[in-house]
Amino acid sequence: MSPIIYKQQIGRALQSGIKSFSVIFDIVLNMENIYSIGTIEEEMRLAVSYYRALGQDYNVVNEHFEVTDGVKDCIPLFEKLNETLTASWDFMYAEAKKYYEENGNLEIPKRYKTESGYSLGSRLTTQRRVYSGAASGVLTKERIEKLNKIGIVWESARDASWNRYYEAARGYSTEFGNLNVPALYVTNDGVKLGLWINNMCAARKNENCGGNYLTDKRIRALDELGMNWEGRKADAWNKGYSAAEEYYKSHGNLRVPTTYKAPDGYMLGRWIDRQRRNERLSADRREKLDRLGMVWKKEDSWDVRYRLAAEYYEKNGNLDIKTNYVTDGIWLGKWLAEQRKNYRDGTLPRDCARRLGASDVTWLNAAQVGGSRHLERVNSI
Repeated sequence: MSPIIYKQQIGRALQSGIKSFSVIFDIVLNMENIYSIGTIEEEMRLAVSYYRALGQDYNVVNEHFEVTDGVKDCIPLFEKLNETLTASWDFMYAEAKKYYEENGNLEIPKRYKTESGYSLGSRLTTQRRVYSGAASGVLTKERIEKLNKIGIVWESARDASWNRYYEAARGYSTEFGNLNVPALYVTNDGVKLGLWINNMCAARKNENCGGNYLTDKRIRALDELGMNWEGRKADAWNKGYSAAEEYYKSHGNLRVPTTYKAPDGYMLGRWIDRQRRNERLSADRREKLDRLGMVWKKEDSWDVRYRLAAEYYEKNGNLDIKTNYVTDGIWLGKWLAEQRKNYRDGTLPRDCARRLGASDVTWLNAAQVGGSRHLERVNSI
C-alpha cells in the first residue's frame, strides 16, 4: 500500500471521531511497513500548524494520536470478540425466553426494557432486521430455530399489528361485502376495526401521517377488499346530495325549508342548513351545490312561507287551503290562518300586508259568514 493511501485511511478514521476518540486497528501493520511513529507524528504536527496559520482551525479534528500496542496476530483478538458477541446473544435469548414463558408471546415493543434495564425490544428488532436482510449481521440456522421455538414474529411488531387489522378487515368485507365500517365497530375478538379504517383513510390523505406504514402494496390490498378511502362521512354527504338532487328536480331550486323531509324520511332541510354553516366545505362540494341553485343565505321564515303560498296560488289560482295543509314540511294552512287573524286584528306588519297585496294573492277567509265563504282581497292595503 502506498503512503498516500495509508494516510488517507488514517485521516478518515480520525475525522470520524470529531466528537469522540477514534480507535484504529492496523490489521496488516501498514504503519510498521511504511513509516516510523515519529514520522507520522511530525507530519501531523506540520499539518496542524499549516491550517492554524491560515486561520482554518475547523480543519483540525485531532491533534495527535497514540499507539497503544502492536497487533502481531489478529486471530486471538477476533476469537475473543466472537466469544463476547456469542455471550451477548445468549443473554438476549435467555431474556427473550423468560419473557415468552411469562407472557406466552414475543410481541414486544421496540422500546421495551426488562426490569433490569436490558433493551430487549431493541435487540429483538435487530434480530428481525438481520433476518430480513435490512441489517448486516450473523443469524445462524440454529439461532433462528431457537427463536422460532419461543414464538418470535419475524415481521416487526408494527407490521404484525397491521396484518392483524387487515385480517379483521378482510373478515368484515367477506361478511358485509364492503368496508363501510362504523367508526366505533369492534370485532368479537376486540379489534377496533372502525377506528383503524378511519386512521387508514387519514394516512392516505396525509403522506406525512402514512409514511412507510401505508405502502402502495397495502393500499392495493385494501382496494381489493372494497376500501372506501373517502370514509363514511363522504357516504353521508353523498346521501344528502342525492336527496338535494331529487328536490331540485321536483322544485327547480334548493330553497329547502329546515323542517323538510324527503319522501324516504331523510331530513334534507337540516342537511342543507349544515352545509350553509360548514366553513370547511370543499370548493368541489360548493360547486356541486351551486349547480342545483343552492341558497347559501338562509331565508327568513316568513319569506319561506310567503313563497310557498305564492307558488300554491300560481298553481291553483286560489288560496283555499285547509288549516291542516302541509307542504315541503311547512304547515302552510296554519300559517295562512295566522296571517288572516293578524290582519283582522291589525297586528300584521304593513310591509307583509303590502307584499301579499302586491303579489295579487287572494286570501280565503276561513270564517263562516251566514253559512257561506267569502273572499277578501288585500290589493288596496
